[in-house]
Amino acid sequence: MRKFRSLVDPGFLVIILICMIAVWPFISHASLPEGTDAELHIFRLHELSLLVRGGEWYPRWAPNFYHGYGYPIFNFYAPLAYYVGLGFELLPQFDAVAGIKAVFVLAILLAGIGMYGFVRDNWGRQAG
Repeated sequence: MRKFRSLVDPGFLVIILICMIAVWPFISHASLPEGTDAELHIFRLHELSLLVRGGEWYPRWAPNFYHGYGYPIFNFYAPLAYYVGLGFELLPQFDAVAGIKAVFVLAILLAGIGMYGFVRDNWGRQAG
């Protein structure tokens, strides 16, 4: 008689559980955890949102930074993560805080799943 094989890998479930513990501060509170640089990311996402809504799809200059003088923030910091957050912010009933929280949660989940896949591919099922 053949042994019953689970369709879901228990190691994968452990990784999801660990990731959910790590993202709990982001999903349990209405605001972001204090003591981080998350506020800066909120400002950058909001600025990108204003620029994209104004028709500038790949901005280089953030005109509202540094007391209205502007700053070339998107020349020095790649805006891909902010575009992911922008996708969430443009949804109804979401704002820049929810967009940044979604980016942080997705990053943690994808990092855990990616590392699990890497370990399992390189060191076999026993390691992962």
